[in-house]
Amino acid sequence: MIINETQILNYSKKLSQYIFAIFLLSLLGSCEDEVVTILAQDEKDEIILTSYFQENDIQNVQQSSTGLYYVVLEEGAGEQVPNQAAVTTEFRTKILNEKVVESSEFIGQRVFQTATGQIATGIGDDGKYEFGNSVVMAAEVEAVKEMVVGGKRRLYVPSRLGYPSGIGSNNSSSGIRIPANTVTTVDIEVIKFEL
Repeated sequence: MIINETQILNYSKKLSQYIFAIFLLSLLGSCEDEVVTILAQDEKDEIILTSYFQENDIQNVQQSSTGLYYVVLEEGAGEQVPNQAAVTTEFRTKILNEKVVESSEFIGQRVFQTATGQIATGIGDDGKYEFGNSVVMAAEVEAVKEMVVGGKRRLYVPSRLGYPSGIGSNNSSSGIRIPANTVTTVDIEVIKFEL
C-alpha cells in the first residue's frame, strides 16, 4: 500500500486533534487516563489495519475523517441515502481475518435509522418501522450516509467505531463473542430506504 499526501494530512490532523485533546484534559485534570487509553487503542488499531492492508495487498483503501477505512466494492446506481431514513441493508460482520460474527445470512436483512443507528424491532399499526434500543456500529451509520441504493462497501472498523466494549456471545447472531477493542470488518450493501 502506498501512503499518499491525503493519508499523511489525515494522520497529521488526527495527531493534532489528539495532542489538543490531551492538552485540554491535562488542564482539566480529569479523565486523562481514559483519553490516553483511547488514543493508545486508536494507534494500535491503526497499526493493525495498515499492516493488514500491506500483508494482504488490499488496494484502493480509502479513509474517512473519523478513521474508518473502506473499499468501495460496487458504487450502486440508486438514490443517495438521506440522514433521516430507515435503511435496509445486507451485512456481514467479521473479526478481522476471522469468523463471521453477525450476518444477514443468519438473521435476515437489517433495518436501522440513519440518524440514530437504532435497529428496527418491527412494524407498527401505522405501517412504519418501530425502533428499539439496540444500535448498529457507528461505522455502519457513517458508511450508509455516504452510499446510494445498490452500493456495496467493505468497512475496516477501528474498535472505537465498532464495539469498543465488545459484545457477548448471546448478543451476536452467530453466538461468537467479540472481545473489547477488537478490529472488525463489515461488508454492507444498501438495499433500500424509506423516509
